[in-house]
Amino acid sequence: MAGSLTAVHYWCADYMRNALEIEDQKLIFISYTIVCMIGPLLGMFLISFINYFFGSYESENAPLILFFLQLIGGIFGIFSVLMNNLFSFCFCLMVCLIFNISATTFIQGAILLSVGIELTGMANSIANLTQIIFVSGPSPVLYGAINDFFYPKGMKKIGMLSIMIIYFFASFLSFIHYLILKNKNNDENIVKKVEICEKSDSFNLDNKLNENNDIKNDEHNKSKDS
Repeated sequence: MAGSLTAVHYWCADYMRNALEIEDQKLIFISYTIVCMIGPLLGMFLISFINYFFGSYESENAPLILFFLQLIGGIFGIFSVLMNNLFSFCFCLMVCLIFNISATTFIQGAILLSVGIELTGMANSIANLTQIIFVSGPSPVLYGAINDFFYPKGMKKIGMLSIMIIYFFASFLSFIHYLILKNKNNDENIVKKVEICEKSDSFNLDNKLNENNDIKNDEHNKSKDS
C-alpha cells in the first residue's frame, strides 16, 4: 500500500493552501519541492543501509523489516496531519516519504529476487501495473472524493488523514505475512528434525545389527576352530 501516498504527492500543494492556509504560493512551491526531493533521496540511502546491516530482501526477517518501515512511515504520516504549521507538516511528511520510498524499494527488490533473471522485467512490469491500477491510481480519486464531501463541513484535513490512516493500517499486512512465514518455517524445521531423528535411529539400528552379526560370526568361527 506504499503507492497510496501518490494521493499525497498529488494533493499536497492543495492541502498546504487550504488546510494549512498558506497563501504564499512561492513558499508552497519551495516547501513541496524540498520535501519531494529530499525525502525519496534519503529513503534510498536508508534502504541501502538496512540491506547492508540487517539483511537483504531474501533474509528471513525481510517481512518484519518491511513492517517497521511502513509502520514508522504511517505514524509520521498521521503526525503530519496533526501539525498546524508548515515546517512541522513538511518535516513529518518528509520522514513519512523517507520510510515510504524505502518500503517501496524493498518490495520491488523482493519481487525481482523471487523470480528468475529472465523474468525480472515482466515481474517488475506486472507489479508496477498492479500498483497503478489498484493503489496509485485510485488513491488521488479517493482523497478528492473524501475531501469534496467533508470540506464544506469544515473538515479540511479529512482527505489527507484518511490516506495516512489507510497507509498506517496497511503496514500490518506485512506483519501478518511475517507471522505466516515464521509459522511455516517452524513447521519445516520440525519436519527436518523428525527426519534427522528418523535417519539417526535407522543408522543406529543398522550399526547394532551389524555388530550383532559380527559377534555371531566371531562365535561361529571360534566354534569351528575348537
